[in-house]
Amino acid sequence: MMKPNFFILGAPKCGTTAMSEYLREHPNIFMSHPKEPKYFDRDLAYYLRWTPKTYLDLFSAADPRKHLAAGEASVTYLYSHRAVEGILEFNPDAKFIVMLRDPVELVRSWHSQQVYTGQEDLVDFERAWRAQGDRKSGAQIPFACHEVKMLFYFELGKLGEQVERLLAKVDRRKVLFLFFEDFAADPRKSYEQVLVFLGLPPDARTDFPRINEQKTVRWPLGQRILHYLLDRGSRVKSALGMARFETGIFRGLMRLNSNDSKRESIREEFERELRDVFREDVKKLSALLGRDLSHWTSGNKDGVN
Repeated sequence: MMKPNFFILGAPKCGTTAMSEYLREHPNIFMSHPKEPKYFDRDLAYYLRWTPKTYLDLFSAADPRKHLAAGEASVTYLYSHRAVEGILEFNPDAKFIVMLRDPVELVRSWHSQQVYTGQEDLVDFERAWRAQGDRKSGAQIPFACHEVKMLFYFELGKLGEQVERLLAKVDRRKVLFLFFEDFAADPRKSYEQVLVFLGLPPDARTDFPRINEQKTVRWPLGQRILHYLLDRGSRVKSALGMARFETGIFRGLMRLNSNDSKRESIREEFERELRDVFREDVKKLSALLGRDLSHWTSGNKDGVN
């Protein structure tokens, strides 16, 4: 049985879903289903945890004669303080792909995702941002939220700190950093960078459709109820040692309760505040990766939802 030998660590809302789906179609790559097992981020609370056997079973269909690489894409691994260490214990030769984005755009998009999944009940992002202090104290936590740390938007957006932690544990040569703005502008180029990094032959892929478009929710309370029911069912099945809970009816209803839409704009003063809050961390990331990211703090957005 093949072990996964590469991991897309995140960050969330940086194109990881699209990249993992493109890679899934390469004839020499095996990607896990689901895309995000979240097996190694043991410092984050989830309703379902894989056993070592059930995790490895996710890769049981990989054929070593055909698949030269096997991977997964759990976007919480970069944010986690324990995931990378666990991966290295599991596979010391693992390679890591990290996708990065303007942190202001990242946290805004992540907030929209949390509203969509029913784990965030403050639909207005500024209100959700202001609530972080209360939530760290255990207040204002949505009833359907299974991990309040995923609502700590400032911590999620501190990519410099997360990359610094990663590089303290991993040889820089085993990490490929990609930027969402580059990926959005030329997905084929970023895709081919990944193939070279993994030592895989190019394929004839020319089509790179948009995947995981931004969604808004029609009835937020209904979405939270649906997610709560999905969560409860998952806990029951996990307790019984059954396979991952994937019920089509709840997920179908959640999709029906949403539509593709651009995010609402935020106040200019609030945006300036956010860019200033992330300024030092962006400088840290720039220094670590040797790339000028000053446009992230000046407000020159990447222009993609």
